[in-house]
Amino acid sequence: MKVKLDIKFNEAQKEKIVKALEAGSSLAADTPKRKKKRPKKNAKALPGTFAWYGIVYLMLIPDFRKHGYALAIHGSCQRDLDLIAVPWVKGKVTHPDTVILDIMKRYKLMMCGKPENKPHGRKAFALDTGAGTFVDISFMPIRRK
Repeated sequence: MKVKLDIKFNEAQKEKIVKALEAGSSLAADTPKRKKKRPKKNAKALPGTFAWYGIVYLMLIPDFRKHGYALAIHGSCQRDLDLIAVPWVKGKVTHPDTVILDIMKRYKLMMCGKPENKPHGRKAFALDTGAGTFVDISFMPIRRK
């Protein structure tokens, strides 16, 4: 699938994207000094961040689909990209831990803290892209018959 994007980034964002791509990663440069803390609750998104989140979302869809999940954006996306993964296929759906490990390895992401159990059986993971942005992924529980 070829996607044409006409997006305006500021210079700092362009540099981060170029470094990430040059490092061989689609999302993040391999930098040893990554922040493991999530942004503050009142943090505001920088101009161009929503476009970056759109790119990340489009890149992740096939990865989640192969594991049996539908992926959707939710939340304000002010301080991070909020995603929800919903078990979607009738057959085998991969355990969330396995999906996250696969995503982290493929895109060279780092986990921020430990996974959290959320209301209604959700399991949430926070990932650092290394480009100054964060991705929160919340998995709905898998129902077994």
